[in-house]
Amino acid sequence: MNRRQLLKSLGAAAAALPVLPSLLSSRAEAQAMTPPLRFVFLMNRNGQMERNFYPTVTATQVQPELFTARLPDITGSISQVFGPAWDGLKSKVSILRGLDIVASTTDHCRTTFLCGSRPAAGDGQEGAGPRFGASADWLIERSAAFYPQVPRQRALRFSINPGRGFSFANTNGTPTSLPYIATDQGLFNNVFAGFTGGGPPVVDPAARRSAVIDATLQRFQLLQAQRRLGGLDKQRLQQHADHLTGLKAGLTSTQPAMCTPPSSMQFWSNGAQLRRKYENVNDIIVAAFTCDITRIASVYIEDFDDTNTDYSYFHGISHADEASDAGARTASANANRWIADRVAHLINKLDSTLDVNGRPMLENTIVVWGNEISNYWHRTESLPTLVAGGGAKVQLGTYFDYRQRPFKYYANRGDFPAVGRPYTQFLCSLMRIAGLQSSEFEPMGQNGKFGEFTFGSYDNGEYTKYASTRTDSLPVFVL
Repeated sequence: MNRRQLLKSLGAAAAALPVLPSLLSSRAEAQAMTPPLRFVFLMNRNGQMERNFYPTVTATQVQPELFTARLPDITGSISQVFGPAWDGLKSKVSILRGLDIVASTTDHCRTTFLCGSRPAAGDGQEGAGPRFGASADWLIERSAAFYPQVPRQRALRFSINPGRGFSFANTNGTPTSLPYIATDQGLFNNVFAGFTGGGPPVVDPAARRSAVIDATLQRFQLLQAQRRLGGLDKQRLQQHADHLTGLKAGLTSTQPAMCTPPSSMQFWSNGAQLRRKYENVNDIIVAAFTCDITRIASVYIEDFDDTNTDYSYFHGISHADEASDAGARTASANANRWIADRVAHLINKLDSTLDVNGRPMLENTIVVWGNEISNYWHRTESLPTLVAGGGAKVQLGTYFDYRQRPFKYYANRGDFPAVGRPYTQFLCSLMRIAGLQSSEFEPMGQNGKFGEFTFGSYDNGEYTKYASTRTDSLPVFVL
């Protein structure tokens, strides 16, 4: 018996019946408690070999310079960089190709990922701030649109070298590097020292539904005791009560995570696998999000193996020619797969943690994993980029290829990645999703547009058509 039939059979007595939130749509219930949007930015050193990172698929043209393919349709691993930990995440991530830093020269630098600019000091000065502007994470954290109320911490930042992060402020026209914390224990203390609890109210939606059903059944018992209620109506009412009892028995707990600091964390120490350090950091991030201590986290992943800390080795294989050095290509895939697994650990953790609305926290968290450079020439065409989560804000489960067709190459160098469109469009997309107006970030760049847009000596006009649109949002990717 549906609700309309029940109301008709009870007549005037139906006024005593409560509304049944337990039978409302999930959309209506979600409106009762909406989780905040959150961001996690992760970057690793060196670049990716194109043949290792991107999937080998046949993409379909959806716009003049955009080809896409569905990641869930890929049989087996997405690529050599993405191991089994990613197999269950294909529908929850997207991979973007053809997003370029438009600059005449590039090299190792920490400013490309979130500033969209090469370093101010030029090549080789990877510790310098951006030539133009500030980083997207800093611009988001200072916006009242993203933080209507000042949080306990605007952002948490982790790097094994506290002087080597990718976040930069700019309050007086001069970019300054923001401090990072170098140990998992230090990050834990920074986030939870002196914290006495709080966070958003936590109610299990399933428990709330169960309580409503109990109250409704009690009301039914009162109605059944009324003499005016005929035998057939009592039978109908009992059938409906039995139906509600069955619904209650079938409810599955959707208890959101409680706001409690991780209590049994074993902090990394010398001799332990390096993965523990980053997985602890991931746990701290999720706990901080659960308690609403912060809504932004930035993590610089410099390690590449559980035990090997020879960074010159990792740098060396990143310079090898992937087309001719099969050994270096395999070594690079292994190192970057170790990094990818740390990213997958975070995404899976967010996906298994229930938010205040009883849905996975990942649905309201945008995770961005990127690199400082692309191929072995240390170029910045096609910066390797992955996005996870974000719910209905971005298109997931998709391989986006924004490279220009027919393929074009900067300085006619076919051993460089084919050029695409400005990477700044991706960063501006994220900032708009965060609620920022263009006026909050566009002044932080070259010629009044976010990021850098510099033609080089060997430029053949590949990017000229994007001069006026380099801060537009990415087509199709943003929903």
